[in-house]
Amino acid sequence: MKILIFTALLFFSFPSMAKHEQVVDIDLSGLTCSFCVYGLKKNLEKHDDVKKAEISLKQNKTRIHLKSGAKVTEEELKEIIKDAGFGSGESQHYGRAEHPCESTPC
Repeated sequence: MKILIFTALLFFSFPSMAKHEQVVDIDLSGLTCSFCVYGLKKNLEKHDDVKKAEISLKQNKTRIHLKSGAKVTEEELKEIIKDAGFGSGESQHYGRAEHPCESTPC
């Protein structure tokens, strides 16, 4: 019985944690090849608050998934992008539950 209760608590706690994930989308400039994408991804993921960085060479955008409780600002993320040799443009910061791609693929 204890195992069943523990399993149920564990199962229902994960979806609620995912809803609190923060996501930052930033427009990029200066990306020319897959090596640029790889290098920028590594630079962004070095930051303690960054869980995962996804970069689209085709769309010149990055989607940065932040760890729970992250304190990093959009300006700090843009500074990492600049230090890596690329430009940054408009950015949008979402809580995971309000991200527009949750209901449809981006």
